[in-house]
Amino acid sequence: MMSLADSLIATSATGTPADAPQDAFAADLLGSGHLSPASLERARRAASESGIGLPTAVVNLGIVPETIVAEALGRALSLPLVEPHEWPAEAVGEASPRWMEQARILPLRVEEDHVAVASADPTDSGALQAAGLLFDLPVRVRVATQSDIRKAVAKLRDGAASDTHVTTVAGDDDLQRLKDLASEAPVVRFVNHMIVQAVESRASDLHLESHEGGPVQWLRIDGDLAQTEAPAPVLHRAVVSRIKILAGIDIAERRLPQDGRIKMTVGGRQVDLRVGIVPTLHGESVAIRVLDRSSVALDFGKLGFTGPVLDKWLEASNRPYGIVLVTGPTGSGKTTTLYSSLLRVFVPSRKYFTIEDPIEYQLPGVNQTEVKPGIKLTFASILRALLRQNPNVILVGEIRDRETAQTAIEASLTGHLIMSTLHTNDAPGAITRMLEMGVEDYLLASTLNAVLAQRLVRTLCPDCREPHPYADAIVQRFDLDRFVDGGRAQPMHAPGCPSCRGTGWRGRTMITELMVMTDRMRAAAMARGEAPRLAEIAREEGMETLFESGLRKVAEGSTTVEEVLRATLQGAS
Repeated sequence: MMSLADSLIATSATGTPADAPQDAFAADLLGSGHLSPASLERARRAASESGIGLPTAVVNLGIVPETIVAEALGRALSLPLVEPHEWPAEAVGEASPRWMEQARILPLRVEEDHVAVASADPTDSGALQAAGLLFDLPVRVRVATQSDIRKAVAKLRDGAASDTHVTTVAGDDDLQRLKDLASEAPVVRFVNHMIVQAVESRASDLHLESHEGGPVQWLRIDGDLAQTEAPAPVLHRAVVSRIKILAGIDIAERRLPQDGRIKMTVGGRQVDLRVGIVPTLHGESVAIRVLDRSSVALDFGKLGFTGPVLDKWLEASNRPYGIVLVTGPTGSGKTTTLYSSLLRVFVPSRKYFTIEDPIEYQLPGVNQTEVKPGIKLTFASILRALLRQNPNVILVGEIRDRETAQTAIEASLTGHLIMSTLHTNDAPGAITRMLEMGVEDYLLASTLNAVLAQRLVRTLCPDCREPHPYADAIVQRFDLDRFVDGGRAQPMHAPGCPSCRGTGWRGRTMITELMVMTDRMRAAAMARGEAPRLAEIAREEGMETLFESGLRKVAEGSTTVEEVLRATLQGAS
């Protein structure tokens, strides 16, 4: 009777796609509820575009935990799982560690009539055929997780002397050989795969770190980090070099931080990647910001920014002169808000400029300029030059210092509207921050139109969201009914499902705090009031705090009190 490996190899040799094992695997996950039809389609697309098997794609996309994938493969293909005692203490055969990690196969033992191998993807007929040819024996498969195979290979690496080429190159300072390795097919495929995985997973950032135990890879999804499969330690430098080549970064420089940019098309979507590389104790650490143009929502409704707050913000942003500021921590969506505001108030009869570091998205009809500190092209120097261009609106990426702040004030006094960002914890804190930069209180009071503070909070998964079991207690504790006009607040929670990877969260929405400069606020600014006093006056003038804005989202059933507290870092007394 032909083994599964023999069957797959024979089928592959005839040129007929071996789809039956993958279909059986998919059917098992669908039947158990761990995989939805939409997630299956996404995984099939990723597998097709990346040239990998469906089980590998499901794991790499983070749709289903790899232990569940291994169990499903075992059931669907009638294959046993690797037992703990079966992992070999020393290398079996002459397979190199690099090949074993790439093929996700580890030879376990050689018998008289077969070789037993652990495989994370038994549907990969090519890898099984290679294993059979290596030992010149039929292959019998046992299923294991990618992580277990990678750990086992790492333990065997010291005894795998056959992988001398990669090991030598990985420790060699010869630039040309490193370039050659970075251009090899396995490295190219891995880098392409990691980028596709980030885009398919809706990740905002991709991190490849170097630690004593080897490289570690993370994706930031909805603000939280999720660990994914990292390259083999011997390939880490080659992978970093490949990223440097794509980003136009000097691959010979490993002592200083470097930045670059990559433009790619992934699945028909235009993606911009901002690459930052810094040296660390155990090698170089790579951070890649993923800017997917097709997924960015330059629309206030999709951002979760609606109602009276939006109306007041647009009114302040549409004045002929003055300053409007957006505050919040890094990654809170400040630039997206400014872009959306600019497009919302855009009219062809006015002239618009932006000064950014770097330019994230191209805006139609807007002149965009990028700062370059290396040649002294700073926010302040560009802003002074743009005033001679007679613009109506100038978007300044960030006010970082006194010179930029002072130049922005002067520009607003001469009939220009300035939009910019600032790093403060709340809206009233922007006044204190500007005064600390050295801006004169009377100038700030006369030019500042409004300040918007914002945070991003995770939203509950729409597929598994359900009424909170303690809804009545939460409504009473936080008086949530005041946020629902003539109705009843509906606190929700989400236990997790396959479509949200079991987290209960999918996507993020904005909570806001808008401080409009009224006469009382201007008087308080000129009196150089402390931040708590400014916040008190702003609330008396009608400002809804970030926490209250978050509670409004809780009352709507979009998020939870715990998530709002996490994002705002303030108590709910």
